[in-house]
Amino acid sequence: MGQRKEFEGTIEFSTKEVAKDTLAGTGAYTSTFGTSYTTYLKKGSYKQVLEHGTLEWIMYDKYANRYCFKAHDRDTIYFLDCSKETGRSAIGRIDAQATILGYKCRAIEMKDEEGTQTVFYSPKLRMSKKYFTRHKCMSFDLMSEYCNAPYLKIIAETGSSTIITEAKKVTRKKLDDNIFALPDLPYKQLN
Repeated sequence: MGQRKEFEGTIEFSTKEVAKDTLAGTGAYTSTFGTSYTTYLKKGSYKQVLEHGTLEWIMYDKYANRYCFKAHDRDTIYFLDCSKETGRSAIGRIDAQATILGYKCRAIEMKDEEGTQTVFYSPKLRMSKKYFTRHKCMSFDLMSEYCNAPYLKIIAETGSSTIITEAKKVTRKKLDDNIFALPDLPYKQLN
């Protein structure tokens, strides 16, 4: 029996943020990252095109090992060095399951000083962990090691809000490498 084909294509997500305290307000996360986005995935490259937020896109530059992002109103690409461990999480499998868009999902839990994230993924959407061994920023290497697949849902519990991001459409298709080309703009490192 052959190995399952690696996922290449797009996943469309919606995001909802709910404040735990109505007096505290809500929207800090969604005002930055928006209420929906499309993720493009191909052999260790990912790009998220965001809608309705301050950021225009986020992209992992696998060659320079950088987490890059650009705001709508800026002509600069900001980046984090992914070789640096930021927001390191304790991680483990948990006994939670879900079916998302017909995909049977398993779950992991990630805990750090900011809160807890429950990450749902489907082994049917295989994505090799080898692509992300250097991506230590935000514990992406650990998440990839446990999941070996892109996430389909994340429930993030922080002190002030619950943020739910869930896939609305998964499309397997060949992607042009140009999708992952960074524009010719100035760079500014943030860490």
